[in-house]
Amino acid sequence: MKKRSFCCVLIFCILSNVVFATSRDEGQSKQNVKLVLAKVPSFQYVGVTLENDAFLRDDAIYTNGTFAFWGDHDIKTLDDTTLPTWIAFLTQYTQLANKPNKLHDISYTIGQIIQTPVNFVSSEIIKHDVPFVGLLGWNARLQSFDNVTDDQIGLTLGAVGPIVGGEFSQRMMHSILGSPSPKGWDNQIDNEVIVRLDTLRKWRFYEKSFHYTQIDFITGGGGGVGNLKSDLSVGLTARWGTSLQKSFDIAPIFATQQFNSLSPSPSGWYFFTNITGSYVFNDIFIDGNTFQDSHSVDLINDQFALSFGGMFNIHHWNFIYTEVFLSDQYKTQVEMSRFGAVSLSYKF
Repeated sequence: MKKRSFCCVLIFCILSNVVFATSRDEGQSKQNVKLVLAKVPSFQYVGVTLENDAFLRDDAIYTNGTFAFWGDHDIKTLDDTTLPTWIAFLTQYTQLANKPNKLHDISYTIGQIIQTPVNFVSSEIIKHDVPFVGLLGWNARLQSFDNVTDDQIGLTLGAVGPIVGGEFSQRMMHSILGSPSPKGWDNQIDNEVIVRLDTLRKWRFYEKSFHYTQIDFITGGGGGVGNLKSDLSVGLTARWGTSLQKSFDIAPIFATQQFNSLSPSPSGWYFFTNITGSYVFNDIFIDGNTFQDSHSVDLINDQFALSFGGMFNIHHWNFIYTEVFLSDQYKTQVEMSRFGAVSLSYKF
């Protein structure tokens, strides 16, 4: 199980650094296309995020998310000089291409998400509760932004099922924390490749200064499609702090930020709160496997989320803490889904 998880992580890391190079030998008209690994990319920041319901003294439904991210900030162009060739090729067909007077950001995230039912110590299928799910994923996210608007597009690839090692990860964490051992992983959903393509736009529509601090309001909307999850969402964020204009591009517009780790703020601090409304068409964590039968529960399409937290910057270090509260996601849900998130990043 550990070997399989390591192989999956390795594949996802390679995806973000693979480029195609073409070479033409002198005197030959035939073009040779070779697949090569690029040199280790120069990235400007790295970070880790840990999401866990234990932060709020809970241990059910969304149990744990662990993510590592890295990327480049304030890029002037999105092309094969700054991106892996295959991502640059796809980008030219998106709304981010040919954005004059915009700065850009490219970030990569790898991570694992674990979900369990409320009664995770039962070895039987809990028919009225969510299935056991382990997910291992890789995400590439592009941004084009200025001081007022921010456009993003993201691609998530990965897998769910026994192959990703969710049972091993949870058992190890519970052993470290001294928590009860989960016993229902034999009922988890089966192996399946997952994909999701998402996009969003946000804009800063109000700001006001108070002595050395400011407040601002940011709104926006977006959506995604894929067997991982398909949805449409709108969000509203309020912030109070310093240097808000410089950190606009990293401000959250949706309460949940899984596989959406953005660059650290260059300066300042702020506190924030967010409210999000979504219409969810499908969600593999609720619906189970897409192409075969598995344990599932009835999805609630209309969903809402509330979050609040703070961001602090000390020299090159950036720290964000968030608490997230979700409305019911399935019809037989008996307990609120909530979790805390800690993100620590370093900017070179």
